[in-house]
Amino acid sequence: MSLCSQCCLLSAESADDEPSIAASNSGRRKRQTQRWTPERLWAGILPLVDYLSPMVYPSGYKYGIPGCQAPVAHPYEVVRDTLENTRKRTIPPIRLRPWLQGFRDYAFDRRIFGPPQVSEQIRAARDFGSDGWMIWNPHNRYEGLGLEASDPASKESPITH
Repeated sequence: MSLCSQCCLLSAESADDEPSIAASNSGRRKRQTQRWTPERLWAGILPLVDYLSPMVYPSGYKYGIPGCQAPVAHPYEVVRDTLENTRKRTIPPIRLRPWLQGFRDYAFDRRIFGPPQVSEQIRAARDFGSDGWMIWNPHNRYEGLGLEASDPASKESPITH
């Protein structure tokens, strides 16, 4: 298993127009081998990146998380707990900018992730103190998720913060 198959490096613009590098990864992994634990994988990546972007999609936790066997019913708790868990496991600490779920559940009851679920994920990321958030939809359909900018003159994108 190569390092490249475990993470994707992305380039983004930061506030001071200097390029930033982020590494995206699965928020949690059910099975881990001694050779490829997140800590060992991140040890080689974290010094090279400005942000870690865990994919904290509630649908991605097919087997649940500790204390929550129905992740899609508890998007706030899943996002918040996963970010807290990631913070504990990244030494030295790194800025976190999570990927949030903006698509229909695929692992449990196929529920639509609409404004209430998206809003709960965003609130969890903000309450945690993340350095922003990003939302993903595999079909690039972001309308109907409650992401419309409150101020039409705002230059801030409603899709990523």
